[in-house]
Amino acid sequence: MCPKLMKNFKNTIWSLMIAAIVVVTGYSGYVIYADTINEYIDGFADNGDSFETVRRNYHNTMNDYFNEKVDLFLKLIKTKNYVNSPDFKSDGECSETNVSSYCVSMGALDLYMSYVKTLLEVKSKLPKLDNSSKLESIFSDVSLRDAKIEKEIEDAKVVMEEALKVYDEYKTAYPMHLEYEKIIKSLNKFKVAIKNVREEVDRFPGKFIDATSPTCK
Repeated sequence: MCPKLMKNFKNTIWSLMIAAIVVVTGYSGYVIYADTINEYIDGFADNGDSFETVRRNYHNTMNDYFNEKVDLFLKLIKTKNYVNSPDFKSDGECSETNVSSYCVSMGALDLYMSYVKTLLEVKSKLPKLDNSSKLESIFSDVSLRDAKIEKEIEDAKVVMEEALKVYDEYKTAYPMHLEYEKIIKSLNKFKVAIKNVREEVDRFPGKFIDATSPTCK
């Protein structure tokens, strides 16, 4: 299979996987996040802005989304038995405060799919024209913009996937880091206790009065 056909095949498979996720999760997959996700989506909606503006707004929005989830996660792990909290699990509904990797990925996927829709809307429009615009220049600008949009759709997908991987790894590593800190604190306390015992022992004389031997047997 030639490289071009292979790329198209992979893109088709990925699109089918996304469709399958949406179908499997059912009607609730999007509705779960409707209130909060729509607020994020408004941040990069097509308001007649340029492609560069829409792209910048989207990446800022996605960054805010992940930052919010990290903040919620950090607050959650400070609570007792947080692993049993519904907000930590993915076997229930994905609420606004749920920080499970599954629910966070569903929210990120909703944002990405909305972004693709917005980019396609931008792509379908001609740039703003003035009386001095030449036909050749217009076609060249549109062609360049459309190529950037196609590349951005692929790049944004990769960035989203990598961000989800980092988030999932962070969720695993940070609690272990906290446990490690607890162990270090315990070892330091033990070290101090040993030092105190040694200082008490050092108070005993090296030799005992009227003893025939300088050592204690």
